[in-house]
Amino acid sequence: MKLDFLKHRYFKFAVVAVLYILFVIWLGNYWFLFGLPVIFDLYITKKVNWTFWKKRGKKNHFLIEWLDALIFAVVAVSLINIFLFQNYKIPTPSMENTLLVGDHLYVSKTAYGPRVPNTPLAIPFIPNTLLGGKTYLEWIKRPYKRLAGFGEVNRNDIVVFNFPASDTVALEPSDHRIYAKGNFDYYDLIRDEAFGIMLRDKSQNNRSLPFDVYKNYARKQIHKLYDIETRPVDRRDNYIKRCVAIPGDVIEVVDNRVVVNGE
Repeated sequence: MKLDFLKHRYFKFAVVAVLYILFVIWLGNYWFLFGLPVIFDLYITKKVNWTFWKKRGKKNHFLIEWLDALIFAVVAVSLINIFLFQNYKIPTPSMENTLLVGDHLYVSKTAYGPRVPNTPLAIPFIPNTLLGGKTYLEWIKRPYKRLAGFGEVNRNDIVVFNFPASDTVALEPSDHRIYAKGNFDYYDLIRDEAFGIMLRDKSQNNRSLPFDVYKNYARKQIHKLYDIETRPVDRRDNYIKRCVAIPGDVIEVVDNRVVVNGE
């Protein structure tokens, strides 16, 4: 009986409102405070049927109940993946002394601070491309922003990050993008093409121009051969690596060994 107040709608509203305000402060976007009237209506006034696909006070068809549960699950898991933690799968053997191909790991987003999505309009839980097309829309593009976390990156931390070079990819040309077979690293293609042009120029014309000249020519060739696509930060490929050095460290490779600060 003494804990009946926990079931009171005003108590529930107060708890949710406080948590929401703390979240908005963490997010740093105070426009979201306009969500408080929605929370007030959900718990107190109940004037608007926010779950419009359900009938209030009536038994709904089991498909509607499944739809309601599915919507809740998608929203909840999406928020957890963005702000708390996310599951990743190891795709390559580059970390095989620590992590094996096929291993699954949960990565904390709060360790270094979660990043606010740059392109929030996307199909949940689907990679960047599907059947040759994008799984996200760029109608809304937010600037890069990372929220406060509990710590900073330290040496020997295993980190998940978006590979910088995958901001631009070259898609195989096709009449319809849905039939594109794959994508390639744009910068690798330019370097490889430029290197090939340089070797041919040296062997055929016995000359060697600055490498940037070959890169500029290679870039033009790549743009003719491929469909070039740029990606926002949050849509670049995920890489899992170990941090061996932090800002201020001196890193060298000596006899195929990584040496940090002379050690």
